[in-house]
Amino acid sequence: MQAELIVTGSELLLGLRADSHAPFLAAGLARVGVSLRRATIVSDDREDIAAALREALTRATVVVTSGGLGPTHDDQTAAAVAVATGAPLQEHLDAVHMITTALRARGRELDAIQRRQAQLPESATPIPNPTGIAPGIHLTRDDQEILCLPGVPGELRPMAEAYVFPHLAARRGGIAAPVRRILRLTDIPETQVAKTLADLIERTTPPVTILAKLGEVHL
Repeated sequence: MQAELIVTGSELLLGLRADSHAPFLAAGLARVGVSLRRATIVSDDREDIAAALREALTRATVVVTSGGLGPTHDDQTAAAVAVATGAPLQEHLDAVHMITTALRARGRELDAIQRRQAQLPESATPIPNPTGIAPGIHLTRDDQEILCLPGVPGELRPMAEAYVFPHLAARRGGIAAPVRRILRLTDIPETQVAKTLADLIERTTPPVTILAKLGEVHL
């Protein structure tokens, strides 16, 4: 199963904030045995997000996105999924219920702006958001899946742990994830390690990665 990540946020491209979602999601995907092939950062522009989705869907079985699910003008992920897949937006009653419940727990009522978050691509399933308001999006098309999560870390992480990772683990049919080990070497240059182990590195699946650290080389 091949996966790609699309992280949205113009603030990331302006250098105003560092992305913490890709490392977290990458670790979680690896834990359940899903191979992450690429992570892309795009702006909040709907066409940019849609273009990234279309490209990812030419390669990946699973595409996970973060950000852009709120009620404001720059929250364009749901619309971008609709554009990229041809699944028009429609109000989802389960999503309306989730949003209404979350707002009332905060002493607020549903209004037209908040209701916008219930507009999901046709046939999508809302992903419960236990710590926020905007539901996530789970859309299946043929044998591919798009899973969209909010950009707030305190919302994205619980949703990924409760829904995304268990779902993908179940889709793999209980097949155990590859076991990963780190071998730490000292007193040998990275280039020498690569030369000595060239044959092993070339024929090993999953691949061996060489990483130079301060005073060490990690395999």
